[in-house]
Amino acid sequence: MLSAVPSHVCANPIQHVRSPASTVDDNAYTNGLAQWNLEVAAEIVNFVGERWPGPWQALSRRLGIEPEESHQWQHVARDLYTGFDEQTGLFEQFRGYFDLEEIDLATFEPRTAPIDVLLGRERIQRSKIIKQPDDDADTSSLGTHVSRGSQGKF
Repeated sequence: MLSAVPSHVCANPIQHVRSPASTVDDNAYTNGLAQWNLEVAAEIVNFVGERWPGPWQALSRRLGIEPEESHQWQHVARDLYTGFDEQTGLFEQFRGYFDLEEIDLATFEPRTAPIDVLLGRERIQRSKIIKQPDDDADTSSLGTHVSRGSQGKF
């Protein structure tokens, strides 16, 4: 149960998959999935409560879901930071990603060593290289489900 809903919601920092020593704030994929889950859960609660009010009251009591809780979920989902930039139509992979150094990898070709060996761990950490912890994830089905709100469409 949510006791209070802050005006701006952000997820806790997560560890970067390919660089466990570093963390990222407000990962677009993680926050987008959280937003989607909150919205769908609220829709289901509202639907079941309207369609089958008696059984829903018993189930919600057993689960500890308060009557107004689905409205809190919707509020949190709407305010969850997704990193969407309305002007560019792009999602910032995580908070601060757009401020990281751009490195043209073509300037290092041909190379015989991995780029992290050539540049060093510290420079890699300050760049946009290898910062896609969810690059293999399929997000194609999420675009029509997550609300645009003030943050953008995932």
